[in-house]
Amino acid sequence: MMPGQTDDATEILQKSQKTLESLQDFSSNILYVITNPNMPKAIPKTGKVKYKQGKYSLVLSDQEIYCDLEKIWVYLKDNEEVEELSYEPEEGGPLGSVLSVYQANSKAILKGSEVIKGRKCLKIFLTNQDPSLDYNEAQVWIDEETLLLAKATLLDRKKTTTIFEFTNIKTNVGFPDSDFQLTKDEVPAEVIWFKDSD
Repeated sequence: MMPGQTDDATEILQKSQKTLESLQDFSSNILYVITNPNMPKAIPKTGKVKYKQGKYSLVLSDQEIYCDLEKIWVYLKDNEEVEELSYEPEEGGPLGSVLSVYQANSKAILKGSEVIKGRKCLKIFLTNQDPSLDYNEAQVWIDEETLLLAKATLLDRKKTTTIFEFTNIKTNVGFPDSDFQLTKDEVPAEVIWFKDSD
């Protein structure tokens, strides 16, 4: 495959999407970084992700996000707050944004290969024309062996860059649906719980 061939890039993304959709679920370690021109310094965060056919959990040191495709729970540990929101597909949270690269009506260009954490990956550049999505440019790295997403960088219209890097991916673990929900008995009693209907 030669860098710059749009058809190949689109085909790779389609194969990666089919691979993801064929999985019962997966888990991964994650590196999560947000930067923008107004931030003095980017602070990388590490944590764990679980994913099951659209449902996901993202657990970082300072926050946890759960999505069961009906509700999203955002637990800000430092603030001792949980916000419970109705799920909106176009506002699927950070992991929803990165996985939306598959649904985007984007122009895809293959930029060659690159090694990410010891894994050989195909690098694809995307420009997004869909104003309903959170980003307008993205770069994704697809693992050549597994066809799963190894890394993604999203750039939004406010020049905020969000980086996701997935390592130690385990597939078809068998997670119960309860892993993608947060209940009041799972957080300390002093945590304040807000609902979007409040």
